[in-house]
Amino acid sequence: DCEQARQSLEVAISNYPEEHRDTGFEALAARLERADSIQTHLDAAQRYIEENALTSPEGANAWESYRAVLAEDAENAEARAGIMQIAIRYERLAEAHLQRGEYRMALEMVKRGLTVDPGQAGLLDLKSAVNNRLVRVRQIDDLLQQAKTLLVAGKLTQPAGKNAYDTYRRALTLEAANPTALQGLSAIERELELQAQRLLGAGQFKEAGGVLAEARERFPRSGSLLELQARLDEQMEAAQQAAIEASRPKVMDLRVSGFKLASLDAAQNPAFSADRTLHIGFKYHNFQADTTVIQAVLYDGARSLEIAQVPVIVSGSEGIKFFQIDRPVEGFSEGGYNLDLVLEGNRMVSTRFKVQK
Repeated sequence: DCEQARQSLEVAISNYPEEHRDTGFEALAARLERADSIQTHLDAAQRYIEENALTSPEGANAWESYRAVLAEDAENAEARAGIMQIAIRYERLAEAHLQRGEYRMALEMVKRGLTVDPGQAGLLDLKSAVNNRLVRVRQIDDLLQQAKTLLVAGKLTQPAGKNAYDTYRRALTLEAANPTALQGLSAIERELELQAQRLLGAGQFKEAGGVLAEARERFPRSGSLLELQARLDEQMEAAQQAAIEASRPKVMDLRVSGFKLASLDAAQNPAFSADRTLHIGFKYHNFQADTTVIQAVLYDGARSLEIAQVPVIVSGSEGIKFFQIDRPVEGFSEGGYNLDLVLEGNRMVSTRFKVQK
């Protein structure tokens, strides 16, 4: 115990004042003074560690205190253990910063730790890991900037390998949960959906289908894209049916009169006078052959009796046709009638009228 040794030395000097200059006394006094200095530094170092003053501020930190101890006693075990403890503290601090993605702070902690203990294996491994992570971070940042530029330029999925989608995907291979890259992909998905919606609204089904095909190839789990594909399929089918319907032969504006017709402009008169001839006219279009035969079939009002059937020949794909149905003997009695125009067994148009006397 240094204090007890000092007290014993003081008693010896007081009892033997002439001998206190003896070399043995002086050597013991020097050893006690050095031991006292070492303990003071060790106590200070422990206090600094508790205050987290590991290597700073200058002149008041644990590392300098331990170094002061080793300057007086190079083999001091407590000082050596303290320096190792400081390096371990820096290793833990570096690991914490690394886990939070604070790479520059992690590297700073590694630097401080290696200053204290240049050969500390954990810190050397961390230094390599942080440097590798920093390289990867720079690569990710470069890719994200490239992707943003391509996104603004409208290069969402083309050209191959040099578009925003592919660039964001490359960033995600380096960091699977990178929020900026994930947000960028969501923006691309939404823009492709909007493009397809605009094309669909404009009736550009082929173009909308192309955009949707690219979008669904890249975002196969997108519910909104699947819903939009269903809408496209439905509208394309409706358009195809409309095109088929529009291309079918049509007969319209059927008119029947007791007098010769000059045009089909006037509406059908529901009741009119007729003697032995009905004058009939109609419009037609989308007929395919040069000449087509339509059957004009006249029924009574209840459609229980076929009164007459007349073949009507029309020429060309469209036009106006006038013809007549004659009953030179019986004539047309008063009452209701139905007239059908039939093409290949299909009733094309029909009208009801009454003959009055």
